[in-house]
Amino acid sequence: MDTVSESGFKLSGLSSKLTTIGSLYRNRRKPRSQSININPTNAIESDLSIDGAMFFLSYSNGLCGNLSFSKKSILFKFGKGFDESQFDGSRPDELNTPRCPLKEVDSFKNCYEIDFLNIGNVYTDLSNEHHTVMIFCRDFRHVKILMRQCEAATLIIDRIKRINFDNISQINREARAAIWEYMFNNYQYVKVSDWQKHEHWVMPQNVKIDFSHFNDVGHCSTLPEVVIVPRNVNDTILNRFISISNGNRIPVISYLHRPSGNVIIRSTTINDNSFQDLFGKHIIYPIRELAIDLMMQELGDIDRFYGKLRKYSFNAAKSCDGSLTSFYDYEHSKQFWSKCGPWLVSLAKVLKVTASLVKMVSHEASIALIETFDSRWNCVLSSLVQLIVDPYRRTIEGFESLISKEWVFLQGYKSRIAHSKFRIIRQPDTTLFVLFLDVVHQLIIQNPHHFQFTSIYLILLMDLQFMTENYRRDNSNQFELDKQHILHYNPFYRNDKGVEQPRIIEQVSQMKFFYALYFRHIKSDILKHTPEERIFINQLHNSSLI
Repeated sequence: MDTVSESGFKLSGLSSKLTTIGSLYRNRRKPRSQSININPTNAIESDLSIDGAMFFLSYSNGLCGNLSFSKKSILFKFGKGFDESQFDGSRPDELNTPRCPLKEVDSFKNCYEIDFLNIGNVYTDLSNEHHTVMIFCRDFRHVKILMRQCEAATLIIDRIKRINFDNISQINREARAAIWEYMFNNYQYVKVSDWQKHEHWVMPQNVKIDFSHFNDVGHCSTLPEVVIVPRNVNDTILNRFISISNGNRIPVISYLHRPSGNVIIRSTTINDNSFQDLFGKHIIYPIRELAIDLMMQELGDIDRFYGKLRKYSFNAAKSCDGSLTSFYDYEHSKQFWSKCGPWLVSLAKVLKVTASLVKMVSHEASIALIETFDSRWNCVLSSLVQLIVDPYRRTIEGFESLISKEWVFLQGYKSRIAHSKFRIIRQPDTTLFVLFLDVVHQLIIQNPHHFQFTSIYLILLMDLQFMTENYRRDNSNQFELDKQHILHYNPFYRNDKGVEQPRIIEQVSQMKFFYALYFRHIKSDILKHTPEERIFINQLHNSSLI
């Protein structure tokens, strides 16, 4: 039986590898009271599948395992020769190798967890022949449990129905996503040396920007201790900004474009004042003030379009058998465009605005991105402009430090309190971050030689967004290991200084649906890769490297 890896790619041969798992089960003990045993005699062939992640299939008599529920996750453990009354609750040691997106290299992995942060929708169906439970995850995986009528099947459905997902949603909003903790811990923007390290800045005396320690005492709770401001802007001017700005923030410079000398400034809206009047035209000139709230779509519309996309993906998962024979007809159907079209239109609009901003920064003037509270669209646009104009940001290290700067430290993820401790102020908007990753996916397709990383790597970031920081303490270590896999690096990447700036195609007809993410449950190699990725994967297959 074919399988699908954690990055949504087709696999084979899991059944043969499961034969090695039986040796791991020693000192078995009874499961906890919150757990339910799945007996092979009650299982239907292909009974439990993690579409877009794994198929847990063993032998012709079906699957055996144990499904348990904690306060933070649902855990499925499985293995050869499982006895209904006993189960080993221990976790085998992870192999010290990155997980291959195309091949299950860790044959000893015997469990699968679903963080409650990741649960989007739950669908249950009781028929005369079998019981079905489908858990649709926010990272576009889904879990399908299909069993004959039996006590265990009834218990599973009853237990899932009794989970209070309203309370879980509230907890999820307060939980720390693992991706932001990882970026916060690995790419600090706190001290002057941090900025110099990640921005590769050596400040000449004649440059028009400088480091400011104005926030050392914590005037702005959503900004780091050291920020970049126009040179010669004193604390009096910055104090005045705090008193008249939304969110008690000062405008900060997030990027200096060295060839042109222009900068990107992020700022909240300023009450009854002109941005240039407060800073003084003699400090940064010329400069374009841009009201981002008026330029971009309403966030409520983006959330609604994303909701349609998720619902369409879930319905496709329920209706299809895991394959798609004629995806061209599928993609051009009226239903596809009614559900997914608005999302693709939004991607095109973001690229259009990005192209205009790139032109300004590269050739015309500095830009001031002025948005209410400076925490949503500003993160997207500032990141995309830098991704286009700065080659370093198109490397994995540069991209991650970019995310840390724009989405964590300048967005206000954490604030320092007494004794160098931190508290969460606000987390980045989930939907906008998915949109940002999708836009980057479009740019990778349009410019296959300009990015060090692949779309497969973007899915790795997506998955880390839906794991809580305290859900599994080794998340960051596993992410650090997994991203080293060869398939996350673009083999066609050219790191030549003479490579021209990436192009931006902004027509909606040229937007490519991110099948590898949104339809990761569909077993089709055609849908899973860009043409360049397919060439590379074929080469690896021919060399027996995957």
